[in-house]
Amino acid sequence: MIETSVHSYPDTRALALQWHQHYPDLDGLFWISRQDDQSQACMLFGDRVDSQELAITQAARPLLESPQLNQLVQLAKQLGISKARAFASAIVGF
Repeated sequence: MIETSVHSYPDTRALALQWHQHYPDLDGLFWISRQDDQSQACMLFGDRVDSQELAITQAARPLLESPQLNQLVQLAKQLGISKARAFASAIVGF
């Protein structure tokens, strides 16, 4: 399941739904990223995790000040996301 491409996302969503339905004690899913095995991903089931159980551990900061901005822009380009749909016009070269 973790070695699938973007084209398999409908299947992985269906599998998550099956787990949600069959395992009522399951709060969500946690996995290691296929694209970066140093990164972790987590998806919580909103009907099982109370927002009071979650905490913000870092203050919000403007996207334009993010050191990962260039990586985000490159990823958006690869995914076919246009500036008009997702990004402020102040991002140069996008």
